[in-house]
Amino acid sequence: MSALEQLQAVIRMLDDEQQARVLAFARNLTKTGKSNQLSPSDLMHLPTQERERLIEAALEASADEDFEVFEAYSEETPLDD
Repeated sequence: MSALEQLQAVIRMLDDEQQARVLAFARNLTKTGKSNQLSPSDLMHLPTQERERLIEAALEASADEDFEVFEAYSEETPLDD
């Protein structure tokens, strides 16, 4: 049995939501000319464990990055105008 036939057999056993996740993952693999970054929508279509693994890896990779955190509101910005 070929890899494609094995994939088809496994996918047939999945429910609709799981099939949608597999499809989103496959589409991400086949994107050409784009970076390996996922959009928030792509992330939400991944299984929870995979999404958390990717986010943790990104946080670890950025641990040595120098960045500044900006707050949406500050004390100088009145909220009630």
